[in-house]
Amino acid sequence: MGNMGITRTTAQAGLEYITTIGFAFIIIAIVIGIIYFYYTSTQSVANTCVFNYGIYCNDFLIGTPPGTSNSLLALYMSNMQNYPVADPSLIANVSGKNVTGQCFTNYALPGGAIICNATLPNALPDGTNIAGKLYVKSSLCPNGNAITCNSQPREIYSGTFSAHSTTLSTNEQIAISVTETQLPIINSSKVIKITSTVKLFGTSVPGATIQLSANVPSIVITPSSGTTDTFGNVTSYMVVSKSQSSNVLVQATFGSASNSITV
Repeated sequence: MGNMGITRTTAQAGLEYITTIGFAFIIIAIVIGIIYFYYTSTQSVANTCVFNYGIYCNDFLIGTPPGTSNSLLALYMSNMQNYPVADPSLIANVSGKNVTGQCFTNYALPGGAIICNATLPNALPDGTNIAGKLYVKSSLCPNGNAITCNSQPREIYSGTFSAHSTTLSTNEQIAISVTETQLPIINSSKVIKITSTVKLFGTSVPGATIQLSANVPSIVITPSSGTTDTFGNVTSYMVVSKSQSSNVLVQATFGSASNSITV
């Protein structure tokens, strides 16, 4: 009987030990699960932006420019229609509220860039994950006539986005820079290479249509209209006679943004 009591006590102690170890493993597993869930839920999601048709979203960001108290939503898109579109506008649905934005592009060729943004009602902390809906409305322009396109029917392109907010390095939304390079003189005329660059919050924008003009009517810029390459640049050339006594002001324009240089 004594041995049976000892055996029973040993078995009970062993069972209690196994039960204690089991509960410990369960608690550890729960703690690890909570930590993992918290970690993954607070990680920044990749910025994504997708439209149902007609528009391709190249880049999307939400951030707060330096020295401001409101976050901005910015979109860099391409026109995927077989014809130009004109006068685009943007409505973003963020946290269930519609925010009306503005677009810098007045006219986008097939494959051309469309850049829009919207100001959010407040500043989002860095790393805030946010999702919503996008609606871009533009006039159809199958005849390619930018003047008459605004009277054409408008089409709505709907899409969705998910992103994380960040602090932007600059508060200059659309920046156009213009530089010149003096080339060898040909037939007593100066040949000047003009490089125009479009950037969205410091990031180069391909596919943007830039218009160039000079304040001297006799000066010809070739081409006077161009689409930015993968580095966001358009290269043009200007021939200036050596007899030209005054400086020439060259202006580069993309939508409502412009910049100039005196050569």
